[in-house]
Amino acid sequence: MAENISVIFYKDIRKMGLKNPKFIIGFPTVGLVGSISLAYLVSNLEFEFVGTIRSSRFAPVVAIHEFKALPPLRILASEKYNMVAVLSEMSIPMNLSQSVSDAILTLYKDLKGEMMIVLGGISLGEKKDGIYYIPSTESARAFCETKKVGESIKEGATTGVTALLIMETSMKGIDAITLLAEANADFSDPKASSNVLKSLSKLIDLPIKTSELDREAKEMSQSVKETEIKSSPFKGGDMYR
Repeated sequence: MAENISVIFYKDIRKMGLKNPKFIIGFPTVGLVGSISLAYLVSNLEFEFVGTIRSSRFAPVVAIHEFKALPPLRILASEKYNMVAVLSEMSIPMNLSQSVSDAILTLYKDLKGEMMIVLGGISLGEKKDGIYYIPSTESARAFCETKKVGESIKEGATTGVTALLIMETSMKGIDAITLLAEANADFSDPKASSNVLKSLSKLIDLPIKTSELDREAKEMSQSVKETEIKSSPFKGGDMYR
């Protein structure tokens, strides 16, 4: 592991009773879908904050949740669901993306992970609520096809830690699936985040309700409509001419 990256645990994750856990990964992507969806998941299910990935080259940022100060790049775990989550609420500098990816893959290997699922957003402009997947192996592809969670991406590109995890798992034959929801590239997208969580729930039979995200998406949609109405040129009838 690069000397400028360190993995710090506040609780010994190896003593939590996890057995071949699934890894769920969420980093800022289009519409901040990766971060929003995973943050929602870990706060609504029984995930415990256990550690962080730290670097002196990261931006000096702290996240505040439920009155608690937390590192923006967190490792969480759930004994109940036998899962590990790696959640980032900050953008990772490009020159550190490889080191962060390596740290995640090392943890995955140490805990003998069963499958890795990366959540994110994409802006293809093809389908309003489209869900797409990128499998790292043929067995992962067959699994996605069986579960009918979306469409496979034939051509495309992505960047950052998400991109490196896609590449590394493919090169090393690690079963991994990247789930991407069609998202708005201009602002945070709770609707897309809800869509990707629904697909995750379908993929691995995870009981997650997205009602809060759906409500937030509806409110945001209404707000956008009201803004459009207010900013539209007034077109009066004959009596105003």
